[in-house]
This record gives sequence, C-alpha cells and structure tokens, in this order.
Amino acid sequence: MKNLIAALFLFAAAAVAAETPAAPAVPAEQHRAKRYWLWCDGEANLDLLGTPEGVKRIVTKAAGAGVTDLVVDVKLISGETLYNSKIAPKVTEWNGKKLPGDGSFDRLAAFVKEAHKRGLRVHASMNVFSEAHKQTKPMRGVLLNKKEWQTWIYNGDGSIKPTLDVNQGADDYAGFVNPALPDVQAYELSIASEIASNYKVDGLVFDRLRYNNLNSDFGDYSRSAFETWAGVKVENWPKDIFEHASSGVKQGKNFKQWLEWRSTVIKDFLTRMAAQTRAIDPKTEVNVYAGSWYPFYYDVGVNWASDDYNAGYDWMTPGYPRTGYVKLLDNLMTGCYYPSVIFFYVKAKNEIYTDPLSG
Repeated sequence: MKNLIAALFLFAAAAVAAETPAAPAVPAEQHRAKRYWLWCDGEANLDLLGTPEGVKRIVTKAAGAGVTDLVVDVKLISGETLYNSKIAPKVTEWNGKKLPGDGSFDRLAAFVKEAHKRGLRVHASMNVFSEAHKQTKPMRGVLLNKKEWQTWIYNGDGSIKPTLDVNQGADDYAGFVNPALPDVQAYELSIASEIASNYKVDGLVFDRLRYNNLNSDFGDYSRSAFETWAGVKVENWPKDIFEHASSGVKQGKNFKQWLEWRSTVIKDFLTRMAAQTRAIDPKTEVNVYAGSWYPFYYDVGVNWASDDYNAGYDWMTPGYPRTGYVKLLDNLMTGCYYPSVIFFYVKAKNEIYTDPLSG
C-alpha cells in the first residue's frame, strides 16, 4: 500500500467551493508529500458540474486552493453513469428535469482534460454494489431491469424479501445487489475496466464496496455459497445465523463464520478488481472509501484493516483477520461521521456509538 489516508479532507460539496473566489494556483510539486482531496459528488452536482464551464470553474478553484487530487463520481447510487458508457445507462434527466445538453456531456473526460492541465490528479469514483436509487420518484436504476441481482433482506419480523420490496427507513436509499453473485461481479468488473481503459484517470475509487447491512444477503444463492465455503449445513435458516431480538441481535451457531464469509467475498472481489486495474495500467491507483467505525463495520461485510491485524473482538473467528484488505490499496479513505472527532470531547459528552449486535 503506497499511501494510507487516515483523514480525508472531504470538501464534499463542490457547490460550496464554486461560491468562493479563486486563489492563485499552487504548484502541484509543492504537494508531493501531502495530498489534498476534493470529492465532487455526482448526484449533488448534476447541474453545477454538468457543463464544460462548470467543470473548468471547479477545477480552477480547486487548483488555487491547493487541492492535489479530485475524486469524481461517475457511477451513481442508481448504477447510472456520468460518463459515456457502453455498458451502463447514462443519466440524461433527474426527477423529471433534463440535464444540461440532455446528458450528452462526458463529465469524466472534461475533468481529466482540465485537471491534468493544472497538474491535478483525477480519480473516478463508482458506487460498486449499488444499482438503484430507492427514494427517487419514480424509483430508478439498473436493478429495476436486473431484479435477479438484488440483495435479499432479513427483516425484523423474520421475513426475507428482495431489497426493492423493503423500506428500511429514511437512510434506505441505495438498492444493493448481492456482492456474491458471479454475474454481479462480472458486471462491476466490466464497468471498472471500461473506465480504466478509456480514460486517463490517475485512480479509481470504490465506494459502497460492501453489503447493505447486517440483514443482507439472505437469498438462496448466499445460503448455498456459504454452506459450501464453510463446509456446513445451515439447518435452521436464518436463525442459525442470527435472530432479531429487542436487545439487538441474538447470535446463532453459524454467526461468526457468516461474518468471515461475507468479508471474504468482499476481499476476494477487491483482489480481482485491483489486479484488473493494475493490469490495464500499473500507474492507476486503487482506492476505497469505507466507514471508519471499524469495531462495527463487520455489519456490512468489510474488514478494511491489514490482514495481519487481529483486533480480538469477540465476534471474530480465528480466520477473520485474513479478510483484511488494506494492503491491496494505494489509498484508503475513511468517513468520520461523528458529532465529535477528538476523543476528549467524545468522553466529555459521553457520546456512545451503537454496536449493531446490541441494538
């Protein structure tokens, strides 16, 4: 791993930057030791960054502010793209409003052109295992035509339903596919290959490279794949994995193995994605965005630590540390979504972060 970003400067809203005056450009060579990243969210900036002028304006301001690396969302939560893809559908309108130029503008090509002129790096970001936006009206995304790919959710009432039929609340906006399905993996690999092959990007960023939450995936394919991997027969499905309880989750006899298997699925896929990217161009950086709450991040099937790090949590199997994937990466970006970011204040305010196992 060349460079681990422990704290990402998330200038998340490019719109904010666009309201500030441009500063004199800072030579890129002054930032070889330190890198400053600006994330240009796709959905939030459909209009702002939907024209050549909009892209040029934000790149100019970013360069003047000392930014060295731009992350450009090009595959949205819906699975639709903001570049000229021959594989996935491209966004031409959003919530009934047409994009500038009816969506013909290739945002990624414009970013690469403008950023490289100014010595900035460009990393194309894709929402890997999300293929639908469940809260647009109407619902939209690739998953509507590929319903056999969708993840199956184990609900609090004991039912198991496909994600497009489940409303888990205000935060349930991403329609996830099942990361273990071979057809899903082949499709996501093809998207990443298309980007890396056709655009001179400096890196790829893999976001939502994970399961939806602890309640997925409980479809027939996952059950069979887990049984084969673990060499067990799950006799009481899904209760031998876990049961929903008022206090959180009641672990079943296969629970810890299940966590290790899901994390293995994610690491094995990322191993393929990283190898493919570097085979296309060894200089292309492989990056992942993940949540920083490591003690609880097993709930989405991710172990972003090193494969020789054993945190010793009681939900870990002896083999769980081997699922750590950070050594596959050039950069790891961790989202620090906390009311307080300094431990002193966390302790003073008695802030508590809830383990999914305890409700």
